[in-house]
Amino acid sequence: MKIKTLFLIGLFCVVTGCAGPQLAMNPGATKLIERTPDKKPDWVDWAQTAKIEKDRHLFVGVVKDRADFALTVREAGIEATKIVMEQLVRELNGSLRSSVAGQNIGDDLGRSIQDIFVQESRNVRLTGLVQRERFVERWAEGTVGGQRTIYHGWVLMEIGKPDFLAAKQALLDLAAGRAREGRNAVAQRLLEEFRAEIKSSRETARQP
Repeated sequence: MKIKTLFLIGLFCVVTGCAGPQLAMNPGATKLIERTPDKKPDWVDWAQTAKIEKDRHLFVGVVKDRADFALTVREAGIEATKIVMEQLVRELNGSLRSSVAGQNIGDDLGRSIQDIFVQESRNVRLTGLVQRERFVERWAEGTVGGQRTIYHGWVLMEIGKPDFLAAKQALLDLAAGRAREGRNAVAQRLLEEFRAEIKSSRETARQP
C-alpha cells in the first residue's frame, strides 16, 4: 500500500509540474547554467567593440540566443571580423575627409569613394587576424512546454598593427582599381594620395 501511495504521489508531481526545474520555469524566465571559462573576462564589458592595445588592434564580437556552443563561437567570430572591416572603412573615410578639406571636391565624389570602400571591403583578406579569447554563457529559458537551452557568446579577435595597415593598403588598392575601371580621374588621384600615406605608416610600423 505504501509503495502504491508513493507511486501515485510521484505521478501527481510529474503531471502537475513539481517533478523538476524544467517544468517549474515560467515562460520567458532565464537562469544562468554555466560559463566557459568560469570567470567572466574584463573585455566582455568593454564599452566599445574596437580598441587599440600597444602594437595590436582588438575587436569584440557578440551574439546571443544561439542554439549550441560551436555555433555561438563561430558567429561571434564572424561579428568581430565585420567590426574589423567597419573600422578599416571608417579610418579610410576619415583620411578621405582630411584630404578633401579645402579642395574643390563635391560631396558626390566623397560619397562615391566611401561607397567603393564599403563594397571592396568584402573582398579584403585579413591576414593575421586571430581569435585571442572566447567567453560563452549557457542559459536555461522557460517555455510553454518546459525549457530550452540558449547560448550567449563573446569572441575577442586581435590583429597586429602591421597586418591591419596591410589590410588597409589592400582595400585602397582595390578601391583605386575600381576608380580606374570607372575612369574617375579625381577619385583615383585621391586614392593614390591615401595609398602613399598608408605606405609611409606601414614603413614606420616595421621599425623597431
